[in-house]
Amino acid sequence: MDTIAAPRLGMTFTSAMDPEQLVTVATSTERHGLDELWVFEDCFGASSIPLVTAALAATTRIRVGIALAPVPLRNPALMAMEFATLARLFPARFVPGIGTGVSEWMAQAGEAVASPMALLRESAVAVTRLLHGEEVTVDGRYVHLDRVRLTRPPADRMTPFIGAGGPRMQALAGELGAGTILGTGLTEEDIELRCRQTLTAAREAGKTGHEIVLLHVVATGDHAHARVDAELVYWGSPAGIGAGAAGDAEEVAGSIRRAAGLGVTSVSVMATQDVADIGEFIRFVGEDVRPLLTARAAPPSRAPRAAEGNASPRHPPRS
Repeated sequence: MDTIAAPRLGMTFTSAMDPEQLVTVATSTERHGLDELWVFEDCFGASSIPLVTAALAATTRIRVGIALAPVPLRNPALMAMEFATLARLFPARFVPGIGTGVSEWMAQAGEAVASPMALLRESAVAVTRLLHGEEVTVDGRYVHLDRVRLTRPPADRMTPFIGAGGPRMQALAGELGAGTILGTGLTEEDIELRCRQTLTAAREAGKTGHEIVLLHVVATGDHAHARVDAELVYWGSPAGIGAGAAGDAEEVAGSIRRAAGLGVTSVSVMATQDVADIGEFIRFVGEDVRPLLTARAAPPSRAPRAAEGNASPRHPPRS
């Protein structure tokens, strides 16, 4: 069997959680030895920028990322300013993540566009160039900037991660992003396919070190499998899809190791909403599951699936 490098392991602060829980989740994530915290932004709940700021201010070591900031809701100049400010306040610990947003929510907000992919591409390019300290003038289909340059760009060049679902999104994330954020409701066959698509696009763009983050629903204790299934249904996946991880520490670690073997570099654990003690759950992930991730294991052998359409689960991930 091959030795699989242990992925970064973190927690997810979902939109089902109250903002008042943020500091407790962030400090528990750091205290129990995890690597990172990923923060949802779902309309019309809590904004990711103050949540991420609070998490970074309450901790000293962990990486904190956004999954995801919807580009239809933010002008790219403002988005770049927000990202650059956080990067300067908390060097090497903030990870920006962007996506198209859920189409129904964008329509509710009056920000629906005919081509979310075109908007995401134009926004990703503009935001990245601004974060790299360039002066940007562009008159695109959706993005219009005239000689914009950040006066205080990040000290180190920063490129956003991109949330992706179907193959066109995977290719865009691999081409333009520093990393790809995969959503919930993915089977191991799905993970294998999406990793291959995004890494192929990254290689074709001449990029190395592309990261892939998986949002992974996990339950332990009584009725763990049923609870994972119910949570996935809540986030928009079909019942019985066979995604996520359920069971004791070894079973959960095995699922995470298999994801790493398929190309995932970070696993952000999502607790089910029925967890009574989130601090104890985070302790389980950090102190029981994490030490098992360095165990030797071979990735599953699976035949590649046929190319799919651009459809994806409702939370792949949503913003």
